[in-house]
Amino acid sequence: MQIVERVRLGHDPTIPVQIDYVDLCGWVFGSLTIGLLMERYVVRAQQ
Repeated sequence: MQIVERVRLGHDPTIPVQIDYVDLCGWVFGSLTIGLLMERYVVRAQQ
């Protein structure tokens, strides 16, 4: 959670931590989704 604290302090110390958790979950979900789509695309391309 140190990274979240650094990002929060870097942007604005007054922003609640809860918003960072939403952004973090959204970023992770987006990354996983893009990763799965890319993996499927690469597998289809190789076949």
